[in-house]
Amino acid sequence: MDAVASLRRILAASPSLCTPTFVANVQDEIESSLNLKQVLVENADGVQYCDAFGRTVSYSPLSQSLPIPGHTETITVVKLGQMAMPALKITQVFGTTRRVSAFVPLGQPEPSRAGPDHPCRRNAARGADQWYLGVHAGRRDGV
Repeated sequence: MDAVASLRRILAASPSLCTPTFVANVQDEIESSLNLKQVLVENADGVQYCDAFGRTVSYSPLSQSLPIPGHTETITVVKLGQMAMPALKITQVFGTTRRVSAFVPLGQPEPSRAGPDHPCRRNAARGADQWYLGVHAGRRDGV
């Protein structure tokens, strides 16, 4: 799971949570990922300490939190903000009081939102424009 690897890289590179270094590491990881949308630090009661963008993260659980076999992280299906599709919340306990979570959307965006900011794959006939993983690939005939 890429989200688990992203979360581990962030924590390994950050000597403490919610510092400028931590936030920079989170933002670097989000920028280099096709799927990672948000990282949140909170306590067991859900009190939020910081996130990637300096705002309150709105999410609602849609499932129970379950362990990921062979990993120390847990996984929960959530509704993240106003996103139409559900997301996975991958959580790692940090110390005795903090939890760090990475949020990754499930599935593809709606076709009406497909484009350079929304990864998708669209089939196209020879000579038609193509989008692949959100990057405009131009025309197949080299134009």
